[in-house]
Amino acid sequence: MKAVVINDLAPLYTKPDKDSELADEALFGMVTTVLDAEKNKDFFLVETHYRYQGLSPSSCYLLDQDAISTWESLKKWTVQVNYLDVRKEPHVIAPTLASLTRGGLLGQIEGESDHDGWTLIQLPCGRRGYVKTPCIREQITSWNKQNESSLRKALTDTAKLYIGTQYRWGGKSPLGIDCSGLTSVSYLQNGILIYRDASIKEGFEMRPIPLDQAKEGDLYFFKGHVAMCLGGRDFIHSTAYRLSPGVTFNSLDPDSPAYRPDLVEDFKTAGTIF
Repeated sequence: MKAVVINDLAPLYTKPDKDSELADEALFGMVTTVLDAEKNKDFFLVETHYRYQGLSPSSCYLLDQDAISTWESLKKWTVQVNYLDVRKEPHVIAPTLASLTRGGLLGQIEGESDHDGWTLIQLPCGRRGYVKTPCIREQITSWNKQNESSLRKALTDTAKLYIGTQYRWGGKSPLGIDCSGLTSVSYLQNGILIYRDASIKEGFEMRPIPLDQAKEGDLYFFKGHVAMCLGGRDFIHSTAYRLSPGVTFNSLDPDSPAYRPDLVEDFKTAGTIF
């Protein structure tokens, strides 16, 4: 059975309990697969389209299969700002129909054009509303290796949008994000599915490479941690380090003021999709 996320975030826990460990967050508009809806009606065992599983509150999902079929048939917009309200009418004082974090999805309406800075969109339930046009872009669903340099820059530009975001274990939004949440969602928004955890997993395109071959947009894998290379030995990551708020810049270069010697000791491999 399919289910589409209708909350800004749908938490995926390791146990059917909101006080248990957060493993991931599915974003508004994502279609998931419900693997087991019978054991606990308050929590579904769901699998995301990037093959990650967790126990998620059933209240976060729309289950109407006809509505989901319609939703899947629509081209999508991707939210490009930290947080976005969908308004009932095209003005800022109109009632809010839904709210989404960066990376959330909205349905495109064929033939619709800009309404003086507003775009008419469709929600998974079928309702329509308006969002500010500069806050969205067309969803990227695939990538082309022929455009390697532009894609590498797009990956790091996306990751940089999360600078200053607090560290949240299992998080994947501007409200809070962890290390693999940052790297995976940055790739996801550019049409690429990578493993959501801090490791290279068989079945995904990421492959190991030596550190000296890493380029902008490649990943650095450490013991229990992952970061995105910015070129040279500099990187961006979400860290729980006591002197950092979360997403920040650091370096493996001992001559850099942002040098992290503890991560040098924990370094395992670099990784690339190219």
